[in-house]
Amino acid sequence: MSVGVSAVFGFFLVIALLFSIQDFDTTVASDVGQPVTQILIDVFGDKGAIALMTLVIVCVWHAGLFSMTSNSRMMFGFARDRKALFAVFSPLSYTLSGVSRHVSGVGSWVLAPNYS
Repeated sequence: MSVGVSAVFGFFLVIALLFSIQDFDTTVASDVGQPVTQILIDVFGDKGAIALMTLVIVCVWHAGLFSMTSNSRMMFGFARDRKALFAVFSPLSYTLSGVSRHVSGVGSWVLAPNYS
């Protein structure tokens, strides 16, 4: 559900940005170096563009944070049930909670290429 809602709102955001371009050549070759930022500067001015780009940066950061949070919760559940990826090959060093110490490393290595 959340992916579908994000896709719809993302589509409307792209359409709104495309209709907000005033001069394509100036937007692409601006001194700012970021066409989306230049579109926001043209529409909202400098302070409005800073506010909106800050909002975009915070939203992207939270998306990555929530993705890592859900990944860690899944890996914790898999490790607790002894069903984690390559759990057969990992050393049997379990903490007092019954979860392998090496599971968080596996989860980080699986997800790291997606955010680099």
